[in-house]
Amino acid sequence: MTPTDASRESPVLGIGVDIVEIDRLRQTPLGSRFYVRVFTSHELAYCNRYSDPFPHLAAVFAAKEAVWKALPDDTKVPVSKIEISHDTSGRPRVRIPQEGFTVVVSLAHSRAYAIAVAMVSGTESEPDGLYSLTDTMCVRLLDSEVAL
Repeated sequence: MTPTDASRESPVLGIGVDIVEIDRLRQTPLGSRFYVRVFTSHELAYCNRYSDPFPHLAAVFAAKEAVWKALPDDTKVPVSKIEISHDTSGRPRVRIPQEGFTVVVSLAHSRAYAIAVAMVSGTESEPDGLYSLTDTMCVRLLDSEVAL
């Protein structure tokens, strides 16, 4: 099942976005406590493959924060438990310890900033006012539908 198929079958439980100033990470020495606490060893290895790892570290950090923001409140986990990896074509993938969720993430960076957007869908019941994704891209807000 592709992420798109999963989204059609289950409600969107949350959408998160985060932006990171790359220079803030440049000011934090590699190997410092921040990197050890926040990033997994796989994430650090991936980012350190590049001659300039900081844009990649910032994008991964933004993705972790975006996923955390998108998770329902009762399923929040530490950012360190959210792992961002990449498939063979370079697309980002998310691993979280909870079951029953599909997480889709998109990353980008410029010279100065990295940004990530995450969408979490799942099998939980859809409370009033929660965004729902359908084939026609309708958004349900407090029982009124507005086509996008």
